[in-house]
Amino acid sequence: MGEDFAGGCLCGEVRYRITAAPVEALYCHCRMCQRAHGAPVIAWLTVPFDVFAVTAGKPVAYRSSAKAFRHFCGSCGTPLTWREADNPRLVDISIASLDNPEAVAPTMHVWTDSRIPWFRNRRPPVAVSDERAAQTGLLTQHRSAEMAKWGTGRSCGPIRFSGGGRCSRFG
Repeated sequence: MGEDFAGGCLCGEVRYRITAAPVEALYCHCRMCQRAHGAPVIAWLTVPFDVFAVTAGKPVAYRSSAKAFRHFCGSCGTPLTWREADNPRLVDISIASLDNPEAVAPTMHVWTDSRIPWFRNRRPPVAVSDERAAQTGLLTQHRSAEMAKWGTGRSCGPIRFSGGGRCSRFG
């Protein structure tokens, strides 16, 4: 993976670039990440601080502990990074905020004592394809022509499907 990576927030106000391969990629189950992202687990990649650059916008910093800052978009709230407060040498970037998150696969789980019990369930949850969800109106967030630039599985907001599985807002 010698290529550059790019990413940003949901609304597009904050954009960033990474110019080196990740040092590591992992799933974090700690309570701070769970609460900061509102999710049971967060996928992070880590790079040296000097190969990460914000190319558009200005992320808002939140001192989540004496040890670290978390950065997010002040407009849409997308969590983007975690870094040490004093003398940061590395920065963690949310893999899901990459333009192509499939390019970086986590290789380990950390802080697993904090894993939410139902996340450990060995029985897999029901999987519903994008097409099936569109046909049934099962989901209120879905992919649309307007949001196609984000790739598969992205949402255009809390809109019910109209006939034919198309978004009533964007056609």
